[in-house]
Amino acid sequence: MAQDVVVETNCGKIRGIAENDVKVFKGIPYAESPAGEGRFAPPIKLQPWTGVRDAFEFGDRAMQDDNAFALPPAMLKLFAGRELPPMSENCLVLNVWTPAINDGRKRPVMFWCHGGAFIAGSGDSPWYEGTNLCRRGDVVVVTINHRLGAFGYVHLAELGGEEFAASGNAGMLDIVAALKWVRDNIAAFGGDAGNVTIFGESGGGAKVSVLMAMPAAHGLFHKAIIQSGPAVEMASRDDAAETARQLLAELNLSSDRVSELRRIPALELARAQAAVLKKVSMMSFANRRRVGFNPVVDGKHLPGGPFAPTAPAISANSWRRGSMDWTRPRCANASRCSSASRPTESLNTTGTRGRAIRGATSFSRSQPITRCESRRSSPPTARLRNTVRRCSFTCSPGRRRCWTASSNRRTRSRSRLSSIRYKPRG
Repeated sequence: MAQDVVVETNCGKIRGIAENDVKVFKGIPYAESPAGEGRFAPPIKLQPWTGVRDAFEFGDRAMQDDNAFALPPAMLKLFAGRELPPMSENCLVLNVWTPAINDGRKRPVMFWCHGGAFIAGSGDSPWYEGTNLCRRGDVVVVTINHRLGAFGYVHLAELGGEEFAASGNAGMLDIVAALKWVRDNIAAFGGDAGNVTIFGESGGGAKVSVLMAMPAAHGLFHKAIIQSGPAVEMASRDDAAETARQLLAELNLSSDRVSELRRIPALELARAQAAVLKKVSMMSFANRRRVGFNPVVDGKHLPGGPFAPTAPAISANSWRRGSMDWTRPRCANASRCSSASRPTESLNTTGTRGRAIRGATSFSRSQPITRCESRRSSPPTARLRNTVRRCSFTCSPGRRRCWTASSNRRTRSRSRLSSIRYKPRG
């Protein structure tokens, strides 16, 4: 029988539900509503409340087109799964699944970034229900909602000045705010704030890529899994400013009336966004990440694309300091290879190809990744795309030799993934 459970966060108490050995908390706010003057601005710090706040229902989804990708009705129904929560700008919420609360344990935290490019989706999708992963993996699962489309990724700084400096990356700054909430509160949910894995598929994988290049996210996560959809190229300031001009044109606003965008009804802004995206959809798929509503390489919140030939220092620094030991290759199968190191303890999770698999070797920013090749390799420094897009690291104790799979080899070409892959050990 389900029963209520209460956890105290740094802003107040919340009440969730315990059922089938999993405690679930839905719709927890991690920032104030960005509606009104908060539109296009960085997330506003959450204010404390008194009493106990119920966390039984999922929060509102971000403003979006429910059929942004023009799916046929049957497929759209399949993806929906059930009736979805309403949409509003008051969407900065997260959901937590945990095996136990306040038990002194430090479980790995799996922080999920939902798919849907940067224009659709939500953390409450039935596809992302965290109960099974939480129970079988003994991990704390977190899913989030954040601003999407024009509400989170329209670059107005070129037109509106410093007041709108964060508008092109507001949605990514929401995710950073959610990670800060995890850092400050996840211990009460049985999680380890020092062992946070960010992971996502498709658009979620792109968000993981961008987080790796954001200074504000540095230190808030320790492992990363990109399940297809790496953000190989993000929007430049010039391309993003052109998208902003198109949005203004759809609303019959001149470039000197940018501030009026904060007073336009959310549904009207969403309709203008849809009109702009219809034009974007006619472009080649390769160009859609650099136009439309996507994170912007603004030189501040996103210094550079995570896989650009001249990658930002934060990306190179993250790889060099934590995730990989490029001067001393290590191997998971120490008994069969020359390297003397054993892998770090693997994360006991479940999933399909491209996800963290039960018994798989984890990809870690805090400890060297296990490598299965004894020859030396060049550090990624500037060309990170050669690391993530083309290589995966695999070692099977049942085999006589270790190997590194790349996109140029037959074993790699069979996979549709363009990210680091994980295979079970054994």
